[in-house]
Parts: sequence; C-alpha cells; structure tokens
Amino acid sequence: EMIAGGVRYAYHLEVADAEISYEALHSYPERRRRVLFEREGLSIEFRRGLGGLAGTRELLTPTTLALSAAMRAEHPEIRPFARQLSDIGIRGLTGSGTVQSPTSRTESLFDDRGSPPHETLFDEGELSSRYERGLALALLRFADLGIDDIQVVEDKKDRVHLIHKAGDQDLSFGLADESAGTRMWFSLIGPMIAALRHGQILLFDEIDASLHPKLSARLLELFQDPTTNPRGAQLIFTTHDTSLLNHLNRDEVWLTEKGSDGATTLTALAEYGGDK
Repeated sequence: EMIAGGVRYAYHLEVADAEISYEALHSYPERRRRVLFEREGLSIEFRRGLGGLAGTRELLTPTTLALSAAMRAEHPEIRPFARQLSDIGIRGLTGSGTVQSPTSRTESLFDDRGSPPHETLFDEGELSSRYERGLALALLRFADLGIDDIQVVEDKKDRVHLIHKAGDQDLSFGLADESAGTRMWFSLIGPMIAALRHGQILLFDEIDASLHPKLSARLLELFQDPTTNPRGAQLIFTTHDTSLLNHLNRDEVWLTEKGSDGATTLTALAEYGGDK
C-alpha cells in the first residue's frame, strides 16, 4: 500500500514458480475502494473508463506484470503509483553477499563539470543555505573525521580521491584504498540525498551488515528530522541490531518470524502491550 499524488493505492501480487497467478491494483480516491484492474493468469479486467489500457492484454505473458504493461499507456489513474513504485531505491547486500556500491551518483556531487556546487538541496525556504555537496562532505566527515575534501580525478581508473588531513599534510587516497565501511557510506550518500530531495522511498536490506551502528543511527536521524526530510522520504530497512530500537518509535518497528512452512510473518511492535 502506498500514497501517491495524495491518493492511497493498494497493489496485490501473487507469483508462482513459473508464472504470475494473480495481480490487482486498487485506489481509494474518496476513501472508497476502486478496482483499477484485476488479473488472473492471462485474463485481465479493467475498471470501466480505462479503455485506453486495452492494449495491455496484448502485452501480457505468464511472467509479465500487468502494471508494467499498463505503464506504457501513461494513464493518469495509474501513472502516479507506477512512477513512485519504480522510483524506490534499493541498497544493501546482493544475493552473492557482496555490497552494492554504485558510486556514480555520489561522485557527481563532487564533479565540478556537473551541476554547480551551489545548487540548493531543496527549494528556497526549506534548506536554501545547505548545498548538496556540503551535506555530502559533512556526512563523509561524520564517518571519518580525517576526511577533509573529495576530488574527482580525470582519466584514472579510481576517479574518486578522498583527501585526509594528517597534521599539516593533505594526503590523497583512492576510494579503493578506503575501508569497506567508508566505501559503502560514500556510495549511499548520493542515493540518500536524492531520496530526501524528491521524497522517495529507500529500501535497505541488512543495514547493520553494511554500516557501523553510529552511521546507521545517523541515517535514521536524517530521515526523521523534518529539516533534512521536508518531503516525507521513507527509509525501510531490515536489521539484527537491537540498539537501533533506541532511535525508533514503537509504530515504526515490525518484527519478523519465519514459520515451519518457510513463510515470514510480520507483526507490528505497537500490537504488543501489557503482559505481552
């Protein structure tokens, strides 16, 4: 379920081993459920008035999402939800157990050939005095007090260099020479700032496996503070680190438990009270 364009949407998907068995999209424009489409196997029905989506039937295959096919029509009742869903960012460990570290978005904040360094992070009146590059550098310094600046070097395999203060000297280290934690934090800063700027959702799997607890807590603070998150961006993450509970409200925590059938059940911490 998601609110997009001020309207609540509910998307339901059931997937079997080799095909999509059921798919439906509902909206609640006036607090009453409106079925936009409902699909079972290769059979699909649209709400009356959505005739412009008839071509979706021709695009359906056993493994094609009806939502993906319907996005091509750019229908105003479906477009807000589909776009917001596709804008969700994903970070954390990959299936192979390695850390995702796409650095290009963070790198662009320090590339003088790109946007002017004084471009505001948000609109005037929100954070007009704080700039994306300055915020990114402040976050890097929070991770490592020795980092003084960032340089993007031309024509080198390791383009990103972090400048460290060592006494009176400035020492340059390639990003590959930094610790895994610093590299992960660097790769996260760009997507994090983008999510805060646009009010997007950022999914983070196993946040404690990728970041130091101090950095995880700082990440939570950025999303919880209306000053740095005026557009309601959301951070959804999984963790085994119970110390992060100290930084969350009860209604922000869901507990997971795997049953004997292999299915995982989510229970809101807010449901527990009294003797529980």
